[in-house]
Amino acid sequence: MYNREEIGKRIKSARMERNLSQIKFAELINVSTPYLSDIENGKTNLSLEIFTRIVETLQVSADSLIMADTPQSLEYSSAELSRLLSDCSVNESEAILKMAGTLKEILRSKI
Repeated sequence: MYNREEIGKRIKSARMERNLSQIKFAELINVSTPYLSDIENGKTNLSLEIFTRIVETLQVSADSLIMADTPQSLEYSSAELSRLLSDCSVNESEAILKMAGTLKEILRSKI
Protein backbone atom coordinates (compact mmCIF):
# COMPACT_ATOMS: atom_id res chain seq x y z
CA MET A 1 0.00 0.00 0.00
CA TYR A 2 1.19 3.52 -0.84
CA ASN A 3 2.24 5.34 2.31
CA ARG A 4 3.30 8.96 1.72
CA GLU A 5 4.77 9.36 5.19
CA GLU A 6 7.00 6.30 4.93
CA ILE A 7 8.16 7.23 1.44
CA GLY A 8 8.90 10.75 2.63
CA LYS A 9 10.96 9.41 5.55
CA ARG A 10 12.95 7.19 3.19
CA ILE A 11 13.58 10.07 0.80
CA LYS A 12 14.75 12.27 3.67
CA SER A 13 16.98 9.52 5.01
CA ALA A 14 18.57 8.92 1.59
CA ARG A 15 19.07 12.67 1.13
CA MET A 16 20.75 12.99 4.52
CA GLU A 17 22.98 9.96 3.87
CA ARG A 18 24.31 11.90 0.89
CA ASN A 19 24.87 15.00 3.04
CA LEU A 20 22.46 17.07 0.94
CA SER A 21 20.61 19.93 2.58
CA GLN A 22 16.94 20.35 1.77
CA ILE A 23 17.78 23.53 -0.12
CA LYS A 24 20.47 21.89 -2.28
CA PHE A 25 18.40 18.77 -2.94
CA ALA A 26 15.36 20.85 -3.86
CA GLU A 27 17.53 22.71 -6.38
CA LEU A 28 18.85 19.45 -7.83
CA ILE A 29 15.36 18.04 -8.39
CA ASN A 30 13.97 21.41 -9.47
CA VAL A 31 11.29 21.90 -6.78
CA SER A 32 10.83 24.49 -4.06
CA THR A 33 12.20 23.80 -0.60
CA PRO A 34 8.73 23.99 1.01
CA TYR A 35 7.43 21.44 -1.52
CA LEU A 36 10.35 19.12 -0.74
CA SER A 37 9.58 19.52 2.95
CA ASP A 38 5.97 18.51 2.26
CA ILE A 39 7.20 15.44 0.37
CA GLU A 40 9.54 14.40 3.17
CA ASN A 41 6.81 14.90 5.76
CA GLY A 42 4.25 12.91 3.76
CA LYS A 43 1.97 15.90 3.26
CA THR A 44 1.73 15.71 -0.52
CA ASN A 45 1.55 13.17 -3.32
CA LEU A 46 4.44 12.88 -5.72
CA SER A 47 4.14 13.01 -9.48
CA LEU A 48 5.98 10.30 -11.36
CA GLU A 49 8.21 12.96 -12.90
CA ILE A 50 9.38 14.30 -9.52
CA PHE A 51 9.71 10.82 -8.06
CA THR A 52 11.93 9.88 -11.01
CA ARG A 53 14.11 12.96 -10.44
CA ILE A 54 14.44 12.00 -6.77
CA VAL A 55 15.45 8.42 -7.60
CA GLU A 56 17.98 9.55 -10.21
CA THR A 57 19.48 12.29 -8.06
CA LEU A 58 19.79 10.12 -4.96
CA GLN A 59 20.84 7.12 -7.06
CA VAL A 60 18.59 4.73 -5.17
CA SER A 61 16.15 2.14 -6.43
CA ALA A 62 12.54 3.21 -6.67
CA ASP A 63 11.39 0.11 -4.78
CA SER A 64 13.70 0.95 -1.87
CA LEU A 65 11.78 4.20 -1.45
CA ILE A 66 8.32 2.76 -2.04
CA MET A 67 8.55 -0.56 -0.23
CA ALA A 68 11.80 -0.83 1.72
CA ASP A 69 11.23 -4.35 2.98
CA THR A 70 10.18 -6.04 -0.23
CA PRO A 71 12.23 -8.98 -1.50
CA GLN A 72 13.14 -6.96 -4.61
CA SER A 73 14.62 -4.22 -2.45
CA LEU A 74 16.55 -6.75 -0.39
CA GLU A 75 17.84 -8.36 -3.61
CA TYR A 76 18.90 -4.93 -4.85
CA SER A 77 20.74 -4.25 -1.58
CA SER A 78 22.46 -7.61 -1.81
CA ALA A 79 23.52 -6.90 -5.38
CA GLU A 80 24.81 -3.46 -4.36
CA LEU A 81 26.83 -4.98 -1.53
CA SER A 82 28.30 -7.55 -3.92
CA ARG A 83 29.18 -4.77 -6.36
CA LEU A 84 30.82 -2.79 -3.56
CA LEU A 85 32.96 -5.75 -2.51
CA SER A 86 33.78 -6.95 -6.04
CA ASP A 87 37.06 -5.05 -6.39
CA CYS A 88 38.17 -5.28 -2.75
CA SER A 89 41.09 -7.24 -1.41
CA VAL A 90 40.41 -9.97 1.16
CA ASN A 91 41.46 -7.61 3.96
CA GLU A 92 39.24 -4.81 2.66
CA SER A 93 36.27 -7.18 2.33
CA GLU A 94 36.75 -8.49 5.86
CA ALA A 95 36.99 -4.95 7.25
CA ILE A 96 33.85 -3.81 5.41
CA LEU A 97 31.88 -6.87 6.54
CA LYS A 98 33.04 -6.36 10.13
CA MET A 99 31.93 -2.71 9.99
CA ALA A 100 28.59 -3.74 8.48
CA GLY A 101 28.05 -6.20 11.32
CA THR A 102 28.88 -3.57 13.91
CA LEU A 103 26.60 -1.04 12.22
CA LYS A 104 23.78 -3.60 12.17
CA GLU A 105 24.17 -4.12 15.92
CA ILE A 106 24.13 -0.36 16.53
CA LEU A 107 21.03 0.14 14.38
CA ARG A 108 19.17 -2.68 16.09
CA SER A 109 20.07 -1.44 19.55
CA LYS A 110 18.42 1.90 18.77
CA ILE A 111 15.11 0.36 17.73
